[in-house]
Amino acid sequence: MGSEVRERVRDANDIVDIIGERVQLKRQGKNYIGLCPFHQEKTPSFTVSPEKQLFYCFGCQVGGDVFKFIELWEKTDFRGSLEILAERAGIPLREQTPREQKRQQERKSLYKVLNLAARYYQHTFLNSSTAEETRAYCTRRGIKEKTARTFELGYAPPGWDHLIRFFTQRDYSTEILLKAGLVLPGKAGGYYDRFRHRLIFPIRDHRGRVVAFGGRVVDDSQPKYLNSPETSIYSKRDNLYGLHIAADGIRQQGWVLIVEGYLDAIMVHQSGWTNVVASLGTALTGEQAKLLARYSRRVLMAYDADAAGQEAALRSFRLLRQLGCQVQVVPLPEGSDPDSHLRREGVASFAELLENSLSLVEYRLKTLQEKHDLSQLEEKVRAVDTLIPLLLEIDHQVEREILVKKIAAVVAVSEDSIWTEIRQYRGRAAKKGRQRDRISLGRNNIEQDFHNKPNTARIKPAYLQAQEVLLSFCLFDDDTRQEIIKELSWQQFTEGAHRELARAIWKVQQEKGLTPAGILAQVGTPEAKTLLSQLSLEDDYFLEQKEKRLRDCLFAVKRKQLEDQIKARKEQIISLEREGKSDQREKLLREIGNLQKQFHNLA
Repeated sequence: MGSEVRERVRDANDIVDIIGERVQLKRQGKNYIGLCPFHQEKTPSFTVSPEKQLFYCFGCQVGGDVFKFIELWEKTDFRGSLEILAERAGIPLREQTPREQKRQQERKSLYKVLNLAARYYQHTFLNSSTAEETRAYCTRRGIKEKTARTFELGYAPPGWDHLIRFFTQRDYSTEILLKAGLVLPGKAGGYYDRFRHRLIFPIRDHRGRVVAFGGRVVDDSQPKYLNSPETSIYSKRDNLYGLHIAADGIRQQGWVLIVEGYLDAIMVHQSGWTNVVASLGTALTGEQAKLLARYSRRVLMAYDADAAGQEAALRSFRLLRQLGCQVQVVPLPEGSDPDSHLRREGVASFAELLENSLSLVEYRLKTLQEKHDLSQLEEKVRAVDTLIPLLLEIDHQVEREILVKKIAAVVAVSEDSIWTEIRQYRGRAAKKGRQRDRISLGRNNIEQDFHNKPNTARIKPAYLQAQEVLLSFCLFDDDTRQEIIKELSWQQFTEGAHRELARAIWKVQQEKGLTPAGILAQVGTPEAKTLLSQLSLEDDYFLEQKEKRLRDCLFAVKRKQLEDQIKARKEQIISLEREGKSDQREKLLREIGNLQKQFHNLA
């Protein structure tokens, strides 16, 4: 994929429009400001420049172009960001084969059909007299109208072909309805509606596109739940119910709550925890875990307190831990789920459960207590054997010691005996080549989670500050830029991002004159893009006392270069003397003398 296509996509997606669809922006001078979506703040420090097509947050030091913003917002990589923006602008990223074109067109048709079906079901739920029983059911379950609208709850009326007739009147074929999973073929020919007389839950992907539906009966009919089949745009393994609604809440809270069912997610959201998603099934899949980890690495799990829910929690816990997530389990009372607990015990009680969420070891210990008589010798041994491998997965020694104390107290054995078992287990595992003692949570090196508090910027040395002022001069002042380019080469900028940005400015200036788009096209690394955003959107305070600032900064950069050259030659002399090669020593000493003269002449 060439740079020409990237620039077409960039030009077609104005950064103010893209960010403005997701962040409330307010005009301030020539820029826009708003609250940063990547960390919590009360005073706006997030700045967007329509002129330079860049954004930068002076609070968490995150910045870049429109591609970088979508990367962070959608939790994707550059390729994913490019695809999202290209699709939005209707720009093909490469020439497609006829088969690919047909498949893409089919996917577009499916999204369109499913979105229209969601609107049909919702309209029926809100307005049709046939939905009165379903609306009453939602009222009994405590679902408010505002919540129903937020989750776009719908109703599939009774009868065999209501949805088919709705789409037929709009010239849609039953073939596309079949591919969308909305209809089924009849035994005697023809088709009939898949969902009939059911409360409908539209399922949207993380980008907010309707991809499937879930349907629940409101009486004693069977099956209780009926779900869309897998299609070319939907796989249950790859989606989380309510993620598109929860995304803002997850960003604001810095953690995510995962539950099992549609109604669990809806009631938890309505109760104030807008950072909740549902796993579309009892057990979390690897694909869902990866999707979740893109949004937050702190996860609370509130699965049903039955045997299936407990086992699912244990499996899901391990999946998330392998991805570097910090996971805790909400200890729901036996026989309850988030929905029933909220309706029976209230919001304050559920908040207390969240506050007292448990680690994996604590949760496993709790389930062992509930299922087994730990006063019996055999059950004590079995409980300790079950918990030892989990203890060895804990990276923090203090946490492990605290948990050993808890286990010893509950099982009524000595702490020393548990530590002995830990050592023996470790020895057996090492012997088998399966050492599990220290499983690093950081081994996957997931990119920094911007839900956490902002980075504290380190104090920059004077020469680096001087380089940034010079680069700012180059971005803001044409005459000064010409003078700087005459005085310095881009190689005199020392650190990676500073040197890359300087190289881009020098190259663009030489080839076609400096423009923000031209510089962006030459800058490749995220660090350099962030630096460009930061310098472009800072106040132009450095233009005050311009001549003195320029002179001081040029001096600092040149001095730093000479210091580095002198240091390098001194190190070279030491190295040669160690190797017994002193023939070049005099030459290097002369070079050092010349450099020192240049250093003194700078003043």
